[in-house]
Amino acid sequence: MKKQFKSFVQSLLRRYGYVIRSVDVPRGLGPFELARTMISADQPIVFDIGANVGQTLCEFRKLFPSADIHSFEPFPEAFQELEKVVAANPPAHCHRIALSDRNGTATFNVNASSQTNSLLPTAGEANRSWGHGMADTMSAITVPTMTLDSFCSENHIERIDLLKIDAQGAEYDILRGAHRMLESHAIGVTVFELLIVPTYENQRRACEYFTLLDSYGYEFRGFFRPLYGGIGQIAQSDVLFALPKSRRRS
Repeated sequence: MKKQFKSFVQSLLRRYGYVIRSVDVPRGLGPFELARTMISADQPIVFDIGANVGQTLCEFRKLFPSADIHSFEPFPEAFQELEKVVAANPPAHCHRIALSDRNGTATFNVNASSQTNSLLPTAGEANRSWGHGMADTMSAITVPTMTLDSFCSENHIERIDLLKIDAQGAEYDILRGAHRMLESHAIGVTVFELLIVPTYENQRRACEYFTLLDSYGYEFRGFFRPLYGGIGQIAQSDVLFALPKSRRRS
């Protein structure tokens, strides 16, 4: 499996002119630990999009003790648990909205596992890809949506030091809704979950994310925590993109 993942990485990076070479990074460093080395702000602004019940928020609080954290979770049941975690980890804020590429409302698919809930319908190939029914849709609700650009404008947020996205296939639309922030280099580091195998309808291909972020001047910095699905191939991986040091805001 390691060989399969290495081959996938090499072919994807070659397509965009990247060359793999060793860097002086401690072994086992995760994406958020690496992001921590890139952020120098005294009080970083961290966005946790797709916060679920606050698992990652707790990790952020350990890495960034003084960070101002904004957590986003549209699923009401998960949001209730998230509120408790946010209250115990100030300064932090929770928002029951789904960030997307438009303002308004959208259908939100509630699946067998809340961690697979998505604005995108589950694809017919999902069970073959993952080998179980955790993404089976049980019901659907209507949720408010907002672009990241609109949210930042309304809340007078001028920069985001770390943007984490785990939106189950909707990551591309969230990035499209951050056009102004990305274009002005107001986002320093972004870490998001990149789905490789078919899981949701209309999910974007990996190469589209590379093209989009490259167009804004962001550099690919690595794959982290790859997972393999039921058919024995790479299913998803966290990825990290960052601005060159000379362009980052502090």
